[in-house]
Amino acid sequence: MLKEIQLHLNKAGHMIFVTFPLIQEQRMLLTIFKEINLAVNKIILMLLKIEREKKMIPLYKDPRMNFRVFLKKVAPKYLISNEKEKIIEILRINKKHTLASLEFVRKDKFVIFDDAGYEILTIKKIKELYHSIDIIFKKLKEKI
Repeated sequence: MLKEIQLHLNKAGHMIFVTFPLIQEQRMLLTIFKEINLAVNKIILMLLKIEREKKMIPLYKDPRMNFRVFLKKVAPKYLISNEKEKIIEILRINKKHTLASLEFVRKDKFVIFDDAGYEILTIKKIKELYHSIDIIFKKLKEKI
């Protein structure tokens, strides 16, 4: 699982620092974000599995229940509060993207609209999310 997470982060990093500056295509921001989101989902799953193997938590068939268990019991053990907030932010943006009624590129931004409002992805925000998740991953790699 660590290799899969590293692969997603490597893809995102390469797109952010090599491909995006060359191409300057704003739609690519969503592709980069999806790689970051996949890494976050794998990190959550990995931590849940580790805790399950230690018989510290139950796992459910319902992903929402597993996420609640992650937030209440697993995240406090492995993450500090701002790291947990970054993970929640990424998942929130992904949900907005999934439910989006409209998405478009505007200058240097990728805009996601849904019923609750809008979310703007810029390269600066993508880099910030990437660095946060990369730091979380490196920290977890040392702990595990």
